[in-house]
Amino acid sequence: MIIDSKGRVFGKVNVIDCAVIVFIVLCLVTMVPACFKITGEDRKAIEARISKDLYEKVSKEHSDELKEAREKVELKDKMADDMVKAQEVWYEGFRAGYAEGYKCRK
Repeated sequence: MIIDSKGRVFGKVNVIDCAVIVFIVLCLVTMVPACFKITGEDRKAIEARISKDLYEKVSKEHSDELKEAREKVELKDKMADDMVKAQEVWYEGFRAGYAEGYKCRK
């Protein structure tokens, strides 16, 4: 027999307990869409609001780290610009020296 004399399925699960659990799950499943209708918000609007709130929270928490990282990037960009300028100065000096040496040979 599937249900024994104590009302258990396969001697392990009580039929009434199982019915109560199924009823609670069904109630929860049907109440979630009803809650969205009550608040007047659809699922996409709620997800958008939550993601916006999370973005603001994370950006506030890590704003110092982001600022420090931006400063490091700006410093590296400045150093790269300085290196390019120094190379241009060296090249101009080399060209002037080469031209002067070429004039002396004539």
